Amino acid sequence: MIYPRKFLFSCLCLGVLACNNNNSKQASSTSIPATEDTLAQMPGSGAKTSVSTDEQLFKTAFGSFKTAVEQNDEEQVKSKVNFPLPTSKDDVKGGELSARDFHSGYNHIFNADVRRLLPKAGDDNIAEVDTNNQEAYYQQLRQMADKDSKLFEVYTQFPEKNTNAESYFGFVFGKVKGEYKAVGYYSKWPVKN
Repeated sequence: MIYPRKFLFSCLCLGVLACNNNNSKQASSTSIPATEDTLAQMPGSGAKTSVSTDEQLFKTAFGSFKTAVEQNDEEQVKSKVNFPLPTSKDDVKGGELSARDFHSGYNHIFNADVRRLLPKAGDDNIAEVDTNNQEAYYQQLRQMADKDSKLFEVYTQFPEKNTNAESYFGFVFGKVKGEYKAVGYYSKWPVKN
């Protein structure tokens, strides 16, 4: 009687293995291939194609901006900023920071709160700026960006240390020569040069 049990057990094992092999082939034959749009965003995929949407291009650029900020890499951050950089919503022209003066303003813009919070910014912190927004600040930023560019604003509000007050900062991104860069910055406190 031992032999029939071994025979049944062997048959059962072979059946299970056959089913598993069949399922893995079926899963791979029904998987969805990567689209051209996805491939364009992959590292090493060559030049950006027109297939990508503005939002995808922005999110890719913002991801590398956040990484540079988190690493406190001033040169990388600078390469992702369009100059002159307005640093105030109230005084767009008077609060501009030039590429030459970026180093002196860097620690005021990318202070400890910005370096701590910006890398954590997600979809809840991002909004597309309405093309019909008539605020002078956004109109000025639109002139700095490519004509067909959408503007995306990253806004973060947070409690100030040792007080009950709130503080905030925001970056506005626009496409400049086909690449999304920070075209504006503002915060509760003015940037000091």
